[in-house]
Amino acid sequence: QVSIRGAQLDDKGLEAFLQSLAQNVHGKRRSLERSVFVDLAGNRVTDAGVVSFFEHLDDPLDYASFVQSLDIAGNRQLTSRALLPLCSMLAKSALPNLRILRLGGLSRSAGGLPDVFLVELMRSCEPVSHILEELDLSFLGIGGTGQLGPAAVAVLIRQSTVLRVLDLSGNFFQAPALANLFEALACAAAVESLHLAYNTSQWSLSGSSPASIH
Repeated sequence: QVSIRGAQLDDKGLEAFLQSLAQNVHGKRRSLERSVFVDLAGNRVTDAGVVSFFEHLDDPLDYASFVQSLDIAGNRQLTSRALLPLCSMLAKSALPNLRILRLGGLSRSAGGLPDVFLVELMRSCEPVSHILEELDLSFLGIGGTGQLGPAAVAVLIRQSTVLRVLDLSGNFFQAPALANLFEALACAAAVESLHLAYNTSQWSLSGSSPASIH
């Protein structure tokens, strides 16, 4: 397990941690467990630090193919740039065993992650959709800049037939997007825990005032 959760690490601290791991990489093939769980949640890293982390994950650590859980939630200084290497790795099936992905609350910007980027992120997850068991996309501003993001989430959910936990709290799903999401969930039919708290949008029956799901 690679865990520095809530350690308030900045980029320099993360780099030192990665260098320490790299120094001990020799002979790891003999002792490496089948599952690697990465927990970097709740730190103070920036885009540069996370990009470096993903580079190390592939080389020299060579952990990527063993990763089953990746949690970088709550790193509030991150933007979509930090997730570009993740998109690339997922799209190339470089994370073939990823079952848990937690990205909640990454961006402090008012609009959250750009709508177009969310589409790219959801598409990149498709190679692991058949094994994905938990997905945290909370407080990413999905739906805040358009409806392409919510639509892309629904497409991924339809393919995620073993998904058990889905967190979409703190986003901006409007009525049509919610209806599309619920149809997708019915198709997947495996979700046991669904979180939609603090979704604020124009989805009341009258359509005249905003409402929140709690």
